[in-house]
Amino acid sequence: MKTSGLLKLGYDRLEMDGGWWEGADTGSATRNASGFLQFNKERFPDGKAKPTFDYVASLGFKYHWYFDAGEHYCNGDKHASEHYEKEDVALADWLGVSGVKVDACGTKEEPRVLVQRWQSLLNATGRPILFANCRNGCETVQGWQPWCADLTNQWRVSSDIQESWKKVMYNMDQLGGRGAFGAPHRWNYPDSLETGNLGNTVQAATNFAVWCVASSPLIMGHDVPNQTAAVLGIVSNRDAIAVNQQYAGNAGDRVDVIDGSVEVWAKPLASPAGAVAVVAFNRNHSGNATAAIDLRTLPFAAHSWSAAHPRRTERARLAAAARLPQTWWSGAGSLAEQAREMPESLPADAVKDANVYDVWTHRQLGTAHGNWTVSLAEFESAFLILTPK
Repeated sequence: MKTSGLLKLGYDRLEMDGGWWEGADTGSATRNASGFLQFNKERFPDGKAKPTFDYVASLGFKYHWYFDAGEHYCNGDKHASEHYEKEDVALADWLGVSGVKVDACGTKEEPRVLVQRWQSLLNATGRPILFANCRNGCETVQGWQPWCADLTNQWRVSSDIQESWKKVMYNMDQLGGRGAFGAPHRWNYPDSLETGNLGNTVQAATNFAVWCVASSPLIMGHDVPNQTAAVLGIVSNRDAIAVNQQYAGNAGDRVDVIDGSVEVWAKPLASPAGAVAVVAFNRNHSGNATAAIDLRTLPFAAHSWSAAHPRRTERARLAAAARLPQTWWSGAGSLAEQAREMPESLPADAVKDANVYDVWTHRQLGTAHGNWTVSLAEFESAFLILTPK
């Protein structure tokens, strides 16, 4: 991660998933007299994770930890404590983690109540801890409520991803219709990237591109030390990462499906001002596709919600003055407040011409006059930035 340059590009967090505790897959997790879960000696030979964490921190990384809010972990192990939530948060605080993923296996209570309790426990540590909600009540577009964003920093939109293109596409589909939900410190999360696991560079690039335009957290789920040069080239593309990290009123969403095979996803950008990032990809399993991206379908904005935007600057100043250090999401504003600060959309036919930039090749391609035609092989994506002329 460090020697490949990924750390400098912003990949600065390492996430531990389930099964790290002693007693994993035995039916009951092992805790000490203080109630802390013990570390699996196969994964941590000395049974102590703190030295490993301290070393990771010394390299410039932060680390996230995994817990479960239900009656048992997803592998069936019991918590072995009546007060496991408080004990687990205390452990996370002692370890100095920067993020906590809370899963939902074995949960029976109303999701909002459960998530509110965990948020309160994390806030009580007085430390900035990113709160990742894994499948606690926010998976479906219909079931999503404002509390999903008000109480957590990211929420899973789907079941666990797998090392298959079919499952990547399924999780991608669950992102559709959610663009307005995402905002700074609160993001839709379709699970980790499978970019390095698919064995197909075309599919890998499309996976990464859609996650970028949808403003989803870029968490790599592959073997980074042994990744190919092609995979490293995809996940280290600076233009793509810049698209992912920007916010100008919408987190990115599916805006069109052309001839039933080419999907168009788009996201307004703060820089270049008024521009739109676009991913068009061919879902066709049986061959090439040609499609014209209609500029009228793209969310060009009358102005951008950039760092220099006066309303954002003033709001950020007030939030900084009032915000407790541990609450990354407090001071970020309610969804209604976010909506008031979104850039105004231009009329559908306002942008007649736009300069077209290729994110993959870092080249200007020309000018779109009303539309831009792409020719795509099976599962291939065009990743573009269109700037009004």
